[in-house]
Order: sequence, then structure tokens, then C-alpha cells
Amino acid sequence: MSETPQAQHEKTAVVLAYAGASPFLALTLMSFLHVAPDFALAAMTAYSLAIIAFLGGSWWGMALVMRDVSPSLRTTLLVASNLVVIFAVAMVVFFPGTVAIFALAGAYVALVFLERRLPGLSRQPAYYRAMRNRVSMIAAGSHLLFGWAISAV
Repeated sequence: MSETPQAQHEKTAVVLAYAGASPFLALTLMSFLHVAPDFALAAMTAYSLAIIAFLGGSWWGMALVMRDVSPSLRTTLLVASNLVVIFAVAMVVFFPGTVAIFALAGAYVALVFLERRLPGLSRQPAYYRAMRNRVSMIAAGSHLLFGWAISAV
């Protein structure tokens, strides 16, 4: 029996999300093995910023098409999407290294928290919400372990 288009869509989204989390795991392993530590830190920081910007951009896009929520909620989502990215960039620019890594871990936790609390975002499909929770915890946990590993050197 073949999958429905919706099931195929969901499977693709989940596979891409976990594939997107794999660099966090690989870079964390590098940090524990002390393999190319300068590269690992630069890559972890850059990749993390890219993912946070991607997530913020997805909020932006969702806010633009939400017609069944108040204009003030859409404005809140637009502003929040920008603030999360600005926070992450500021941490990396002004507090490079371990502080930035720990702050980025916090950003992933904040993203999940806000997705649960903001009415427009809390309506995500159950499969997506479960996947986002797991992938965000992989991202945050990887950052915490990475930061611990590089600070122990």
C-alpha cells in the first residue's frame, strides 16, 4: 500500500529535520575528541546561527499567512522571529566561544517554549510538534555538551 501525499510530506519533513540535527552531533563529537577545535567551534556557531535564522524565518512566513489571528498576534510573531535571530547573532558577535554556545543552546529552548505558548504557532500538527521538540533538544543538548567539552580543555 502506498503512502498518502500527506504521509510522504510528513516523512520528508521529519527526515530533513533529523538530518539537519546531525551536524550538531558530529561537531559535538569532534569537540569531545579534540579534533580541529577551532574549526569545530566556528562550524558549530555558524551552523547554529543558520538554523536559528531558518526557524525565525519560518515564523516570519507563518505570521504573514495567518489570516485567522489578530493583527497584533501576527505583529508579535514577526517581532519575536527577528528578536530570536538578533539575540543569537549578538551572542556570537559580542561573546564568542563558550558563552555564545551556551546562549545558542538557550535560544533553542526558547524557540520551543515560544512555539508552545504563542497561539498562532501552537497549532502545529502533532507530528511536527513532537519532531521539533526532539530535534530542538538534540540541538540544545549538543550545544551544552559542546560548550562543556571546549571549556574543559
